[in-house]
Amino acid sequence: MSSNFPPKWTVLKIWCAHLAQPHNKFCIVIDAKKGWFFFINSDPPAFRKAKNLAVEIGNFEAHFLSHTSYIDTTTFEELSEVSVNSAIKDPDRNMGLLIKSVQKKIKDMVSSHHVLPPEPREIVLDDN
Repeated sequence: MSSNFPPKWTVLKIWCAHLAQPHNKFCIVIDAKKGWFFFINSDPPAFRKAKNLAVEIGNFEAHFLSHTSYIDTTTFEELSEVSVNSAIKDPDRNMGLLIKSVQKKIKDMVSSHHVLPPEPREIVLDDN
């Protein structure tokens, strides 16, 4: 992967060919080197437990959003090296860092449950 990894909490617009309907997704970096991201979704998660553990993010909290969106904190995506590198190399796909208050909402939600595997959970909760 690229040696210029964006820091945790950076949002990249990444082409996700593996989805049922392939499209660009706003992806929050957990660890770009490992290809670990949270997705920002237009709709809350379908399952009750995940819906209860999702973080709502308003369009006023992220300049690139046009409507209220949701971050499922119960799962992370492992994206391909090719798609991540492509997004990293294109400055127009870097939406910048999430604001601190949204970072805190995600960390608070992840700390309230133990659904994520230990390593990504630790990375999300780490203050670095």
